[in-house]
Amino acid sequence: MKMTKGTIANIERAKKEWESTFDAVSDLISIHDNKFRIIRANKACARKFNISPKELIGRHCYELFHGTVGPIDECPQAKSFQTGENTHLEWADPRTGTTYDISVYPLFDDDNKVRNIIHVVKDITMLKRVEKELRTLNEKMLQRNRDLHVAIEKAREEAEISKDILAISREVMDVMDPAFLLKNVAVISSKMFNPDIIMTFLWNKDREIYVQVSATGAEHVLSMNPDNFPPLGEVLRTKSLIFIENGDDPLLHQGVISSLPLNAMSIIPFLVRNKVVGFIINCYYSPRSFTFKDRHIMEGMGYQISLALNNAYLYRDSMEKTMELSYKVETIEVMHEIDRGILALINRNEILEKVSYMLGNLIPCNGIIILLMDNEANGFRYAAGWGIELPKGEITSFDDINYSEFLKPPRIVVRTELKAEDIVPFDSKLYKMGVRSDIRIPLFSGNEVAGVLNILSHRIAGFTTSQLNTIEMIASQISVALDNARLVEDLQELLIGTTISLAGAIEAKSPWTKGHSERVTEYAMTIGRQMGLTEKELENVTLQ
Repeated sequence: MKMTKGTIANIERAKKEWESTFDAVSDLISIHDNKFRIIRANKACARKFNISPKELIGRHCYELFHGTVGPIDECPQAKSFQTGENTHLEWADPRTGTTYDISVYPLFDDDNKVRNIIHVVKDITMLKRVEKELRTLNEKMLQRNRDLHVAIEKAREEAEISKDILAISREVMDVMDPAFLLKNVAVISSKMFNPDIIMTFLWNKDREIYVQVSATGAEHVLSMNPDNFPPLGEVLRTKSLIFIENGDDPLLHQGVISSLPLNAMSIIPFLVRNKVVGFIINCYYSPRSFTFKDRHIMEGMGYQISLALNNAYLYRDSMEKTMELSYKVETIEVMHEIDRGILALINRNEILEKVSYMLGNLIPCNGIIILLMDNEANGFRYAAGWGIELPKGEITSFDDINYSEFLKPPRIVVRTELKAEDIVPFDSKLYKMGVRSDIRIPLFSGNEVAGVLNILSHRIAGFTTSQLNTIEMIASQISVALDNARLVEDLQELLIGTTISLAGAIEAKSPWTKGHSERVTEYAMTIGRQMGLTEKELENVTLQ
């Protein structure tokens, strides 16, 4: 068939349009024969190798693209020649570090055999870099999401922990009794941690041991120390929480808890001024692993209880100091009142009676006895006091009271426990009245013993050291009062004697006036007694 000029022109025009399109593509496009030789290439391909498209013709593709003397092992066009299918390969050039996306499309002849290969190469280096950065960024975002999730969970858990610790704080901060406080703690801990056995202990400074405050499941463990409870030694050494999660741990099977089939334990110490003043023990029969939440709540509990105990001890100390100060002020006031009473009163019995009641207001006791020496009666006369069934003025012989025990030589006697057996008659009377302890202090007039002050209590060891000091000071004041009363009595006797002597001297001058003063005094005393005058008033009549 003969083509016309118009047809040829159209073909030429179509060819130019195809070649323009072919060359305009930025990807590297080339057509290879079955010998891997380039038979056609676009300008992008020529620019890649810095030669003209014509110079590419006949060159082997593997030589240009891979710098090898033959096809590479994973060559996609070799595969397409064999399979007749489109093939794809992503390949990184080790020489330049450039990454290519290679796509191969087979061209078939009339017999449906692969005649040529269209070879399309895209430079995806930047794309791969961006993809890598995106993957890295995505991994970072995923990690941050995971971290955020962990942080949220941790924050939620810590919020729950804080809530539980706050609840503990609210329960205990206003409790000022350490023992009652630990009983509350045991209830809280039982609800939170569900132990099989729970015990609380407080330090007892008198016994120098930790004494049980409360217990559930191990009531027989009444006290603890490092010798009978080895885990306590570790707590005292570290001053921190102890967790035992291994049922084979020897610490679980020693001392006072050795008989208990335990598999786990926690010990929460309570510290005041860096000293372990108490602790709570949670014990489990079944294996138990303490979680992050468990540990932090227990740690918070230990801190809050330590604060509460510190407040309780500070409150107790302040109350004790306040009471001590109040007691000292009251002592000073009573002693001042005694001084005023001594100055205002002259009669020794009145002074002693007033002092005995003042002393009873100051010292917690069940009775006071003031006995005065009566050498003529060879005993003691009950001069003043209260709280006992003895008539005033009753004489108790020296033998019945065993006075040599505290008067020869004079000394203070503190008896912490009176017993029914082997006691003298006077002490037997006191015992029958319920007296179980007392203090006896000698009273002086001048350098001589004038009597004894006896303070009585129905309790065993009913008096403290500070009370003894107060009693000693008041006994000293009583001695001063007795001394003053003796001086006043001596002065009165001297005055009366002098008056009688003067009256006798005057009356001796006349037989008619002799004995007149004595008779007038006798008549006046008789009339006063008939009128019911007191001894003090009769004494005044005598002096006048």
